[in-house]
Amino acid sequence: MTHSKYLLLILFSTVLVSAKTCTTAEIQNEPHAVKSISKEFKIVTDGRISVDTHVGNIVVQLYKGDSVKVSVTIAAKNENQLGTFIFETHNGNNGLKITGRREEGNTEISVSIVISVPYHLKLGELSLLTETGDMTVYGVKSDSILLRSNTGDTWLRGISSDTKVKSTAGGLYMSQVSGRLDVALQAGDIFATDLSGDVSANVGAGDEDIHLGPGIQRATLTTGAGEIHIALPQGIGVDLNAKAEGKLHRIFFMPSLSSAGIPFRGMMRGRNVEIRINGGGVRISAMSRWGNIFFELKSNGLSR
Repeated sequence: MTHSKYLLLILFSTVLVSAKTCTTAEIQNEPHAVKSISKEFKIVTDGRISVDTHVGNIVVQLYKGDSVKVSVTIAAKNENQLGTFIFETHNGNNGLKITGRREEGNTEISVSIVISVPYHLKLGELSLLTETGDMTVYGVKSDSILLRSNTGDTWLRGISSDTKVKSTAGGLYMSQVSGRLDVALQAGDIFATDLSGDVSANVGAGDEDIHLGPGIQRATLTTGAGEIHIALPQGIGVDLNAKAEGKLHRIFFMPSLSSAGIPFRGMMRGRNVEIRINGGGVRISAMSRWGNIFFELKSNGLSR
């Protein structure tokens, strides 16, 4: 996918999620039944919100209010199938727990869960698990965030916390994310803009397009089969270690360090690079077992 397409995905992610939620009832363009559930809960500062559902797109967003709002839309071919999805909530001392269970074998059902969190509320933990569905988290303040899915894409924007993302099959799209980030995707692409903090991303099969922000502290990026593209903030000092293991693949600097007039020292041997740029500093490690690695540069330093 080209960079322009990725940027469009980031810019219009809100629109995409809204459209997906609105059309959840349209199952194969056949007659359908829809059930809506709305609840409100009081959650204290440092409380926990967890979602565990067999199926469903999950959106967690901010709003101007005092309580946590939960809106669920269930859609199916007929009224009988609506009852095959069991939705439950439990608001205890530790926070809010949401569960969704679908009867085995019933695939003709669609679910969306939208959680609206007050702007002023800081959570202790946000945990989302969906076996089939996308996850979206916008601007929520939490000490830690854990996102897990078997099939579906994950969207993050305006997050500053310790964040873990695990997915079997699905892409990860991020913007303005900082803190400690740990990503493990078995199959799927990663695209990130303005990424800061301590970053670790491991992809089994997929590309990584990472635009690091000025607050980056360390980045370790690996993929088993795919390309890695890294753009670094302008003028940053970097201790860079990169390796392209495939015999047909290489490491590229765009433009070359020499032609850009960027000071560096170290070893550059096509598929192996160990260099210090602009005097060194931030540790950046990139490794692809089967794919090229690209570093985007600018003549007056390094640039996003």
